Amino acid sequence: MDSPKLKPCPACGSSAELYAGDVPGRDYISCANLDCSVCGPFGNNAEDAVRKWNSLPRRHEITPNSVDCAGCPEQRYRQDTSR
Repeated sequence: MDSPKLKPCPACGSSAELYAGDVPGRDYISCANLDCSVCGPFGNNAEDAVRKWNSLPRRHEITPNSVDCAGCPEQRYRQDTSR
């Protein structure tokens, strides 16, 4: 497999690295930022590990909006003008 195109870490946005396990089914991707150290799910091979890592939701892809957050307590608190 050619060098895989890895998305950045879903938690901090840093680059990621592929780790190939000694045993089949133990390949995984890990965040390169030592302060973060997020690890992706194990894959059956490198290609599977990359696919699973790249499918994880990224923080920047999750954007709150008024419909999704209308019922959350913080949104209700901010809208309450009687405080």
